[in-house]
Amino acid sequence: MLSGDWSSDVCSSDLGLATWLARPPAPGGPATTTSTSGSGSASTPATAPGCTSNRECVAANGGAASICRKDDGVCVTLATDQCKVLASPGDVENDATLWIGAMFPTSTPTPMHYGRLSANAVELARRDFAETSGGLLPVRAGGPKRPIGVVLCDDSAAPARAAEHLVRDLRVPAVIGFGRSKDVLDLAPSLFVPSGVLMLAANTAAALRDLPRGPGEQRLVWRVTTSTEA
Repeated sequence: MLSGDWSSDVCSSDLGLATWLARPPAPGGPATTTSTSGSGSASTPATAPGCTSNRECVAANGGAASICRKDDGVCVTLATDQCKVLASPGDVENDATLWIGAMFPTSTPTPMHYGRLSANAVELARRDFAETSGGLLPVRAGGPKRPIGVVLCDDSAAPARAAEHLVRDLRVPAVIGFGRSKDVLDLAPSLFVPSGVLMLAANTAAALRDLPRGPGEQRLVWRVTTSTEA
């Protein structure tokens, strides 16, 4: 059965990201693999090697919401045919903005309208966090606060493609979702965990608790709702 209040589960887990995300970013971001543009990825980074700011990339892409991957100087568009941007005015151009991902089935009917309500809860949490705190603490003393932006992807179909865009193209540090427990079980060992991306899963399968990890490895998959177990 589904949890009694999906919106509350998702909203709480989204806000709970703040502590984990407050740590300084690792050089090159969480993804250690190279971009898969041109090989089935959801998005192809724009050809603009040597970018230094998000504002530069937005201009290079004709005003489309874009970020500059500082580690390799490549502009990448945030939105795709599956994904849209949830951000406050100015956050796209702000180089301090920390982008996280969300994957929910927003285009197909689901029990209790799970996908759409979850997406609404994520946006509510993002706005609430922005209004109450103004963003995460600076990485360095005296630096700017870091707003949180969300790239929300519809995982009703082709969830792997949406995940590839979030992990390999945008290199987000965390993703909240998902449409099906099976997607978590498939994508965790093949993509998210090897790339060091935190998964907060609002899914009920008991198997999510037992995903294997090596000795000393950090747990990156967390179930944030009730289980199907009695």
